[in-house]
Amino acid sequence: MRPIFRDLSHPDLLQKMFAWKTQNPNESLHNVVWSRVPKATFVQIETLSLGVYDAVCSFNDGNVSKLKMLQKMGVEPGKFSVSAMKLLDRERLMKAIYAFSGRSKKIRKDKRRKRKKEEDNIKKNKALPTSLTPEHRQLRLQWCQARSMWNVTDLQNVVFSDESRFALGSDDNCVRVWRRTGERYNSPHTVQRPGVMVWGAIAYDSRSTSIVMRGTLTGQRYVDDILLLHEGPFLNGLPGPIFQQDNAHPPTARVAQDLLRHFQTLPWPARALDLSPVEHVWDQLKR
Repeated sequence: MRPIFRDLSHPDLLQKMFAWKTQNPNESLHNVVWSRVPKATFVQIETLSLGVYDAVCSFNDGNVSKLKMLQKMGVEPGKFSVSAMKLLDRERLMKAIYAFSGRSKKIRKDKRRKRKKEEDNIKKNKALPTSLTPEHRQLRLQWCQARSMWNVTDLQNVVFSDESRFALGSDDNCVRVWRRTGERYNSPHTVQRPGVMVWGAIAYDSRSTSIVMRGTLTGQRYVDDILLLHEGPFLNGLPGPIFQQDNAHPPTARVAQDLLRHFQTLPWPARALDLSPVEHVWDQLKR
């Protein structure tokens, strides 16, 4: 065992770890041990010892070491057992030879390069919650160009509104899962996290009342609980207000659009959360 660990801890091999050029994991002693005794599972010392003993024997002599164990216990293995263990050893050796070949190294190198590129793209696009299509980019550009000549006086009249979720704790603990197409959530595997949805609006030198929304916000509830009770009186108290809202379902519902005909509204492109200053307000409040 000592020569094995001495070779594994050689400076040349450790230096390769910085460039992801380590040896084949199938030939790693630790990998053989963990295949018997998973490192994430707690076991008693007796189970751990047996797993390590079996891993060391398999690592040194292959699967034929199990035949020697049987012979030590007075059990003579049959010819089918002998041929099966030898076949497993040949397959193991062939896999190791292939993993050391130039073609296998190139495939692994290409996979690592591809994975690293995907991780870099994820980090680069982390600020955008959703991807933008060419049409979205064009609409955002047109919206900005149409208002490129606005001055401070024009912006003072805009009332930006939005809703945001606030977690009732130090961590939202949101967990994302993959689902197959058409597959629904499995209720025993989901947990309702405590949190509330808050709606609010800001102007140049004033703000509306923050409204805690409970339950599902429909178009009718948006009109009755927000526009009529709070946002309407707030807009009527401002000189020449221009009301901004996103393109979610409640604000774009017909009942909401009928009421907003009495106010001047600001057209808003899809997926343009980063253009609204109210998002910075939510960010400060959540810190």
